[in-house]
Amino acid sequence: MSHLGEQRLHVGSGTTVGALTVFPIWVEGPAWSELDWTGRCLAVTEAPSGPRVDELVARNTGDRPAVVLEGDLMEGGWQHRLAAAGHVLAPREQAVLSVRCVEQHRWGDGGRAHRAANRRASYRLLNAGRDGHETLSQDAVWSRVADYGRVHGASPTSSFADHVDRMRVPSVDPVEGQRGVIIGIGGRVAALETFGSSAGFAARWPGILGAAMLDAYGAQRVPTSAEAARRFLRVVAPVAVHPTGRAGLAVSVTGRHHSVALRGLRGDQIFIHLRAVDTAHPAIAA
Repeated sequence: MSHLGEQRLHVGSGTTVGALTVFPIWVEGPAWSELDWTGRCLAVTEAPSGPRVDELVARNTGDRPAVVLEGDLMEGGWQHRLAAAGHVLAPREQAVLSVRCVEQHRWGDGGRAHRAANRRASYRLLNAGRDGHETLSQDAVWSRVADYGRVHGASPTSSFADHVDRMRVPSVDPVEGQRGVIIGIGGRVAALETFGSSAGFAARWPGILGAAMLDAYGAQRVPTSAEAARRFLRVVAPVAVHPTGRAGLAVSVTGRHHSVALRGLRGDQIFIHLRAVDTAHPAIAA
């Protein structure tokens, strides 16, 4: 059992763009700097025995451990998928990834290979059909992708990636040393994420921001206050997270406090990644 408050976290000033407000987080404590967060060393393909909607195979071709996070988009192959669980692959390791389809109306015509380019599923999509369950519901994922089509315009293949492509992502650069972020939407905190290193955060920041813009679309254009951000951190920091199983070189962890769900990956000493999401937030629960 562990909790985020094992390390001291500091929240910086917020930046507001429309309905979205983002607050940088700095972490006092050790970093796990030898991980590869870029996705460039990952060779992701359809299963050798034949394509499966819920399964892809990833091989780390690099010399450093490579990180896959829950919600990472795997684009291409027979259909786009999202990673349904995190995993840290050792150098040269091959692993089977649990995935969910985010492109319901395409099956084939894309070869076998996928791109792991650090694009992300939205918090709303990652909450699809959980209702207290550990695993994502495929039907609920498809339903929420279809919802985006009704709001943003139809995608020919009902592809979540098409909706991400349509988002106009603001230019909000990471601050030096930043290892996390608090995301506010419409005046209320929606999520918090921390990483095991500033390099890890920087690599994943564009994907986080693009997906958060989708969640914020249509929300009330109200800034989220610094006090709300700090209050959310005070709530999340002491929440106990429990191991749920091995994830390659890491351990998957989960926790919950009322409507706030925590999920992530932990190494021997520190969190590689931890995400806390307010599942009752209107932009996520709707």
